[in-house]
Amino acid sequence: MDMYMKSLKLIIFTAHSELKTAIPSIKKSHLYEAFAAFCGFKSYAAFQVASEYRVENLEIANRQCFERLQALDFDAGVTLQVCQRIQQAWEQFNIISLDDVYAFYAEASFEEALGETRMLGVLTSFIDANDSEAILVGLVVAATLLAEYEGNPDNRSGEFWYNKKLAGHSLNVIQSDVAE
Repeated sequence: MDMYMKSLKLIIFTAHSELKTAIPSIKKSHLYEAFAAFCGFKSYAAFQVASEYRVENLEIANRQCFERLQALDFDAGVTLQVCQRIQQAWEQFNIISLDDVYAFYAEASFEEALGETRMLGVLTSFIDANDSEAILVGLVVAATLLAEYEGNPDNRSGEFWYNKKLAGHSLNVIQSDVAE
C-alpha cells in the first residue's frame, strides 16, 4: 500500500455507520468488496495484496462497484446509494497532504523521487496555491535532487533527460522540456 494512503479500516467503519441506518442489511464486508471493485479489483483479497491503487475513470469505477453490489444481491436503489458513499470513501482514502509529500521525498530514492509524478503534482498544486510551507518543501526537494546528480556530466545540457526518455523512462513535464 502507498504510504500516503489513509487507513481504509476507519473510512469503511465511518461509511458503514452512515449507511447502516438506511440499509440495515449492509455489512462492512460488503463495503470492503465494493471498495475493491471501485478500485478495479476482482476481490477484496486481490486489493489487499496490491501495492498500488489507482482510479483513472470514476464512471468505470462506479460501474464496477455497482456490478459487484448487484452480484451480492442488493437492489438498484441501495446499490446506487452505496456506490455514491464508496466514491466519497475513495476520495478520503486518496487524499495526499503536504506532510505525506514531504515524508515521501524524505524516504524516496533518487529514481523514485524523479519518477513520481503524482507527488510532484500535489506539491505543485500546493505551491500554486501560494502555500509557504509547500514552497519551502519544494525548495528542499529541488535542492536535494540537484545535489544528488550535481556531478553527473550528462546533466549539463539535458542529455541526461534525453537519454532517460530514449530508454523509455516516463518523465514529468519539466524533465521532458529539458530533454528536448
